[in-house]
Amino acid sequence: RNELTEFALVIASGLDDGAAEELAGREVQVPIYYAPMPNDYGTMSLVEATYARMNRNARYDQTSCLPRPVTSDYLVERVVGMNASDAGELIDRLAMRGHVSRGRAPILVRDPSASDWRGVLTRGTGNATHWLGRYPLEGGRSPLAKALSRCWAFREFCSEAVEPALRFFESFRKV
Repeated sequence: RNELTEFALVIASGLDDGAAEELAGREVQVPIYYAPMPNDYGTMSLVEATYARMNRNARYDQTSCLPRPVTSDYLVERVVGMNASDAGELIDRLAMRGHVSRGRAPILVRDPSASDWRGVLTRGTGNATHWLGRYPLEGGRSPLAKALSRCWAFREFCSEAVEPALRFFESFRKV
């Protein structure tokens, strides 16, 4: 047959000891692709410990899900309806309050899931649920919140790992 029947794509978390031992002990080694978020220190340590015990068919992708710069281009691409002017203003406001570093490739310096970045944007506007009346801010659902979480590289799936993972799994196809 020309197909891969089993694989494991581990994007946001590692495998616990029981699952790792079960997969490592199989007669036919199941390909496993790890692509963890580096700012999730607990998961990173679990993935590193698990990977050290895994079979030769495991790949540990340490580059696909790195933190991303918070740039206007990135925000326009990721946030529905975002324009370059609004993105620039958002970055400036967050930088003024110490949430984003300054420079050509501004990086988040505070975890957006735990910081008051929403308050920084809405302070004095009378609207705590939307920034500029256009961009929803509710946690877990807001495209802006998701984009910032992806920049932080913690708690969000990293779609950038999908293509390299698929290429890795394709290499196991029986010809």
